[in-house]
Amino acid sequence: GSRTGRMPLHCRLLQLTAVACRECDPLGEKPLQGGMGQLQQHLRLQHAGLQLCPTCIAARRKFPLELETYTPQGLAAHRAAAHKHCEFCTTWFYAVDEMWSHMQQRHFLCGLCQAAGTPHLYFKDSAGLAEHYAGQHFACREGECGESGLVAFASEQELRDHQLERHSNKMPRFKKSKARQLPVELPAIIPRQAGRGHNATWREQQQAQQYSIPGDSSISSGR
Repeated sequence: GSRTGRMPLHCRLLQLTAVACRECDPLGEKPLQGGMGQLQQHLRLQHAGLQLCPTCIAARRKFPLELETYTPQGLAAHRAAAHKHCEFCTTWFYAVDEMWSHMQQRHFLCGLCQAAGTPHLYFKDSAGLAEHYAGQHFACREGECGESGLVAFASEQELRDHQLERHSNKMPRFKKSKARQLPVELPAIIPRQAGRGHNATWREQQQAQQYSIPGDSSISSGR
């Protein structure tokens, strides 16, 4: 084939993968043996405090010689423009999807606000979410729901429905062991034949009439 003067591919790959300083060894001819940590130290000491972006290094989306070098001020501007960070634990992420994955795994989302049109409202921990529920939504304070503080609803009616379904058999103001049973006297059910004759009382006759068959004239007050 014709000679184009281009570097062979395998040599180019060796160059790109070399952990070398792009400031003083752009061709990667003298790779550093200590890895990226040594390269960062070399940049700070030999090149007036320059540094690579730690987020770009961790993401491994570029070869070492493709990584830009920054001043401290330049690095801050680069991160703000190119990356995302967690406001609770100050961790930086290469892309936004990685940040949201972190938020879902490590922090607490208010699903009620999400459903109402306020997306991505996260809290650092469960205590923060519980405080939000208590102040902004209708939190259930009964039983284990109240202990966790993490059961809440968008409306008061939804809360009432939940309490009726899950906590209606609870006695929150006093112990069941101290509850006093109230006797209830129910009237006796008198069968159809009862109440006949002159000796039947007025109440027996009335109850017998309730169970009589229409057209049955055998029940009377004086016969």
